[in-house]
Amino acid sequence: MGPAAKPPSRTMQSTARDTIDHLACTIGPRPAGSPAEWEAAVWVTARFNGLGLETRLHEFRCPSAFAPTYLVLLSANLVAAGLCWAEPLAALIVSLLVLAGFALETLGCAAVARLMPRVTSGNAVGRIAATEGAHRTIVITAHLDSAFAGLAFRPGLVRLFRPFFLGVVAVTMGCPLMALLVLCGIDAVVWATVPVGLVLLWGIVLMAHQAVIAQPTCGAGDNAAGVAALLLLAERLRPFATTDVLLVATGAEEAGLFGMIELLRSGRFDRDTTYFLNIDNVGAGPLRIIEREGILAPLRADTTMVDIASSVASDLGMEVRRDTYRALPVESAVAIMRHYRALSLVGTLDHWHQVTDTAEHVDPFVAEQAAAVAEGIVRRLAEA
Repeated sequence: MGPAAKPPSRTMQSTARDTIDHLACTIGPRPAGSPAEWEAAVWVTARFNGLGLETRLHEFRCPSAFAPTYLVLLSANLVAAGLCWAEPLAALIVSLLVLAGFALETLGCAAVARLMPRVTSGNAVGRIAATEGAHRTIVITAHLDSAFAGLAFRPGLVRLFRPFFLGVVAVTMGCPLMALLVLCGIDAVVWATVPVGLVLLWGIVLMAHQAVIAQPTCGAGDNAAGVAALLLLAERLRPFATTDVLLVATGAEEAGLFGMIELLRSGRFDRDTTYFLNIDNVGAGPLRIIEREGILAPLRADTTMVDIASSVASDLGMEVRRDTYRALPVESAVAIMRHYRALSLVGTLDHWHQVTDTAEHVDPFVAEQAAAVAEGIVRRLAEA
C-alpha cells in the first residue's frame, strides 16, 4: 500500500494559490473555445508532462456557450404557442420537436447544441499508468473553462434559477398538450398561451442576455480552484499496481458539459471497473460530498464512493457533509446518466457565474481540502 492521504495544511497553499492566480489572473477569462481556454489546456498539459505523466491534448468541436441552444428552443416554443390560435396542428408539431430537443439536452445528449456554430476546445489528459496491468480505472475531472456572468446569475435572481427552469420545463411539456386540446375543439385553453408566452419571453430575454451581452468571468472558484486540486493530485499520486488513474482538465463544461461528453465518447470506459470523481467550485467552503444532483430529477452518486469519501474526510478530521446539488449539472451528472459510477466534490457557490468570481475571493485551503479527500478516495479504491 502507498502512503496515506495527507490532511490539508495552511502551509501547503502555495501550489493551489499559484494555479488559481495563473488561470484566473495571468490567463484570465477562459470561455469555451477561446484562445485563453486553449492556452490553459496547453499549460495544464505541460504541467502534467513535467510531473512525468503520460499526456495528450484531446481536441474536439463544440458550441461556445449553452445559451444559444436554449434561445433557439425557447423561441421555437414561443412560435408554437402563438400558432395555437390559428394553426394548432403546426403548433403541435413544432412544440413536440421542441420537447424532444429539450429532453435530449437535459439528458446530456447535446443533439440540438451540435447544430449550433462550433468552436475548438480540448481536454488536457494526464495518465498515471498501472505498473502490473490495469484492473480498474479512476478518472478525476475538473473543468478548465469559465462561465459568462449573465442576467440569470445576478445575486438577486440566481436563487430563482431552478424555479424558473422548472417553469420552463412545465411550459415545454404543456405546449403540445395545449395544441392537442385546441385540435380536439377545446378552444378555451388557447388563452393559456398568454401566461405561457410570458414565461417564454422572460426566458428568451435571459438567454439573449447570456448569449450576447454577458461578460466572461475570471473563473477563479469556478473552476480554477478545481484545476488546482487536480494538479495537487498529479503531484502527490504515484503509480498503483493494478489501477490506471486519469487526470482530466476538461474543456467546454460551461458550454454544455462537452468536455465530459467527448471524454466518455472517446474513452470506451468499462462501466464495471471505472470510477469518475469530479471536482468543481471548490473556491469557498464548506466542502460537500454530493450524493444527489440534478436540476430536474435527482441523480444518485455511487454509494460506495460516497461512503468512502465520508470515511476519508472523517479520518482526516475534516467536517465535510453529504449534500444534494440542484443547480446546473456538473460533469459527474453526464457519467451517472450513462450508468457509470461517479461522484462530485463541490464547495459553496459563492460568486457563481458572476463577475466577482476572482482570485481574491477564493480560499485555496478549500481546494487543498478537495485534493486531500480526492487523494484518499483514489487510494482506497486503488488498493481495495
